[in-house]
Amino acid sequence: MKRILVTYWTKTGSTKAVAQGIAEVLDAAGLGTELKALDEVGDLWSYDGFVIGAPVNGLHWKDEALAFVASHKEVLSAKPTALFLLSIMYGLGRPSARRKAMGLLDPAAALIKPRKLGFFGGVMAGPAPGILRLAFGIPKDAPLDSRDWPAIKAWAAELALALA
Repeated sequence: MKRILVTYWTKTGSTKAVAQGIAEVLDAAGLGTELKALDEVGDLWSYDGFVIGAPVNGLHWKDEALAFVASHKEVLSAKPTALFLLSIMYGLGRPSARRKAMGLLDPAAALIKPRKLGFFGGVMAGPAPGILRLAFGIPKDAPLDSRDWPAIKAWAAELALALA
């Protein structure tokens, strides 16, 4: 059985929940997964593949996630790797904001050439501030959680085929 590390950076737990959902789908597809926060990861060479996720913060994929990819690019380039992000502007924003969010994995992807990229809505702690609504076209009464669980599970099912 292949061993897949599903690792994430999270502040509020929303990215961890998505990582757990992805790991469950991969497990159900017959891949053995291990779920760990980025700062808990040790030696990577014993894994057969990787899934790395983090939220967007300040119009950047979380710095800790990019640093993790950069510091482990040798092993991540040598084995199947997928990257994902969570972003309010992807989940709730106008099409131009969604396109902008889709470019935020480019710096990490340029380092390792991942097999698959995932883009998912994120979670807000409270109503979107006016500047965020204006900049990205987020509705005033937008839901605080824009994660699309069926889309996340479908992405993970496609990923399972790519990792098998």
